[in-house]
Amino acid sequence: MPRYATIDVGTNAVLLLVADRQPDGRFQAVRERAEITRLGRGVDKRRRLSPEGMEDTLHVLSDFVSEARSLGAEALAVSATSAARDAENGAEFLSAAKQRAGVTVDIISGELEAQARVHGGTLLLVQLEALADKLCGLPLAERQKLPGLQPKREDVIPAGALILLEGLRALGLDRCLVSDRGLCWGLLAHRFGATHS
Repeated sequence: MPRYATIDVGTNAVLLLVADRQPDGRFQAVRERAEITRLGRGVDKRRRLSPEGMEDTLHVLSDFVSEARSLGAEALAVSATSAARDAENGAEFLSAAKQRAGVTVDIISGELEAQARVHGGTLLLVQLEALADKLCGLPLAERQKLPGLQPKREDVIPAGALILLEGLRALGLDRCLVSDRGLCWGLLAHRFGATHS
């Protein structure tokens, strides 16, 4: 079976997906990993990627590329999203990724990023309100223990919930689609031409 890999270099995390394409064209995950690197720390204020964010991200990117290759991925697609897209020194990051990890990182448009996300279910406004209240009310130490919450996201998750909540309210929406698989799965289908399972 052909094996492919995608790496999503996001604003806060780097995600790896290695998957086999089954005879029916669907993908079966072999390995999925995520590491919080915060490439975009401070980019909204300074319009630049910080040296620390770039270094942390390049380290993880190099490790993920090596891991994908060691698992036998015959092709690898690497994308970066808003932090690298919006930063004045995004080209510096892309050059360093090529030099250190040996890959070309494609900066994808916000439109393609939205299209490539794989949607999993519906979140109602009332559910989001309750979740945001819970997250904002929990001390950091308790948020760290929440099942399913990636390590190092506990400090930013309340703000993310509030941003989504206010966005829904501003648009007059009572629900939204949420992604359960994310950009790596969408890029896998977009780049290597099949569906996921």
